[in-house]
Amino acid sequence: MNHKTELPKEGCLPEPVLCDAIVYEDENICVQEVWSWDAKAIVSNGNSLSTVIHRDANFQETLVLTSLDGKRISSLDFCHIGPFSEGRYCVGVKGKGYGYLDADGKMVIPPIYETATNFRDGKAIVTTEGNYYSIDLDGNATLFYPIKQEPSELEKRYAEVEEFFDGRCRVSTIKNLHDCLAYFDENEWMSGFWGYVDETGREVIPPQYIFAQDFENGLAIVAKGRWVAADRYGKRDQIAYRSEDERWGVIDVNGNEVLPFIFDDIQTIEDRPGDFIVHHGGWEDGKCGIFSADGTWLVEPIFEEIEYFGEKDLVRFSRGDEMEGETLFGVYDLSLKKILFEPQFFDVLASNNGQLEVEVFDKQLYRQVTKIIDRNGKEAFPSVYTHIFTSEEPYQVTIQDENGIRNGLIDKNGTVILPCKYRIPWQGMYYERRLFVFEQDNKQGLMDFDENIILPPSFLTIDCKDSLFIRIRVGEKTHYKDHSREGLATYDGKIVLPPVHGDICLINDYILCRTSGNNKMYKLIRK
Repeated sequence: MNHKTELPKEGCLPEPVLCDAIVYEDENICVQEVWSWDAKAIVSNGNSLSTVIHRDANFQETLVLTSLDGKRISSLDFCHIGPFSEGRYCVGVKGKGYGYLDADGKMVIPPIYETATNFRDGKAIVTTEGNYYSIDLDGNATLFYPIKQEPSELEKRYAEVEEFFDGRCRVSTIKNLHDCLAYFDENEWMSGFWGYVDETGREVIPPQYIFAQDFENGLAIVAKGRWVAADRYGKRDQIAYRSEDERWGVIDVNGNEVLPFIFDDIQTIEDRPGDFIVHHGGWEDGKCGIFSADGTWLVEPIFEEIEYFGEKDLVRFSRGDEMEGETLFGVYDLSLKKILFEPQFFDVLASNNGQLEVEVFDKQLYRQVTKIIDRNGKEAFPSVYTHIFTSEEPYQVTIQDENGIRNGLIDKNGTVILPCKYRIPWQGMYYERRLFVFEQDNKQGLMDFDENIILPPSFLTIDCKDSLFIRIRVGEKTHYKDHSREGLATYDGKIVLPPVHGDICLINDYILCRTSGNNKMYKLIRK
C-alpha cells in the first residue's frame, strides 16, 4: 500500500520564536538575538529577504519567504525559490505553477507556467499548455516557437534548447547524451547538432554544428563534422559516438563565417575579443598560434602551447623543451611580434608594472626560485623565494626547502616586511590590519606583526575578511563529512558568538546563524 504524507497546511508550519536577548555587548556594539526557528535550513535572498525551508518525513520541502525579522512576506508556500536575478525571483507554487516575485516579495507574474527559467538579459523562457514562450520582466509573453505538432515531431526538431546570449539561443536536433555522445571528448558538454534561433523562435542559423558555444561579443565558436558510431570502452554492446572530420571555426549572429573552418581547436582570449588561440595543421603535426577575426595571423602556428597573460600583449609559449622532465616556457610579445625569451623558465606569469614572474633553478640554493624581471631580463631584486605573489602590494612570498614551508611579506623592492618564519595559510595575510593567521600542529591561530597572539592556535580555520568580525571554526571538515561549527570574534580576540553554528551569514546589520533545526537571527546594534 502506498502512503502519501500531505504537506502542512498554510499556517501549520513551525513559526519563529521571537526574543530580544542580548548575547554580547562591549563599548562599540551590542548583539541581540531576534528569533530562533526550527527549520531544515534558512537561505539569505539578499539584503531583506530569507527563504525558510521545512522538510517533512518524506523529505518533501516547503519554502517560506520571510523578512529578516522573521515575518512572512508572502502568504503562499513555495516548492521552489530561485536566486534573485534582474529584480525577480522565480518561484514555484504548490498546485499552481511557476511565477515571479519582485524584490519586496510581491507576485508580479502569476504562477501559471509549467516550467520557467531565471531572467537573463531581460528575458525568461517559460512553458504552458505545451508551448514555449519568451517573457519580459512584466510578464508580457511572446510565442517562442509554436508546438502545433506531435511531441515526437517536436523532439525531432529541437531536442535541446539552451539560454539566450546576444539575442541568440542554441538549439539542437539531437539530445546531448553525455554517456554516449562524444563521451571521451572534453567538449562533450556542447556536443549535439546545433543551430540558433532568435527571441521569437525564428531559426536564424539552421542546425549544422556538432559542437557549438553560446554567443559572446557577437561571435560563437562552432565545429563542423559528423558523428559516427564507435564501440564504447571496447564493448560492442555499449554504443557511443565520436566526431569525425572535426573542423572548428567562428561565426557571427547571422551565421556568417568569421574564422574559416580549418582549425583543430579554437579558444577565446580574455580581454581580446576577435582574437583566438588556435591549433592548426592536425593534431599530430600541427602547432598553436593566434588568429584574428580580420583574417591575419598575430602569431604564426609554430608553438606546441600558447597561453595569453591577460595583459601587456604578452603570451607564454612552449616548443616541447624540457628540463628534468618539466616543460620549459618562453615569452612572445604580440605588439613587437617577436620572441622576448626563448624557452628557459619552468613557469612564467605577468607581474605588476609590466614585469614578469619567472621560475628558474638556482644552482647555489639548489632549488627552484621565482624572480621578478623586466622585458630585458633585469632582476628587480635578488630573490630566494620559491613563490612571489604580485597580485597586490606588498607581495606575499613563500620559501619551501628541507625545513618546510614558511610565508612572509616583502615590498616591491624586495625589502622584508614580515620574515618567512611562520606557516601562513593561503589568504591568511591581512596587511592593512597587520594581522596574519598562523598554523601550528594542524590548528590555526591569529597573530599581529609584532608577534602578539590574538587568538591561540586552537581553531580549524580563522577568517578575517569581514570588516566587523573574525570568523572562527572548530571541529573537523573532510571531503566527505563536515563536523565543523562556526562562530564570531572581535579583532581584539573576544568571542561574540561561540562556534556552535553550521555557518554564519552577515546581512547588513543582521547575523544569520544556520544550523539544521536550530537557526537563529541576531541583530547588530552599533553604539
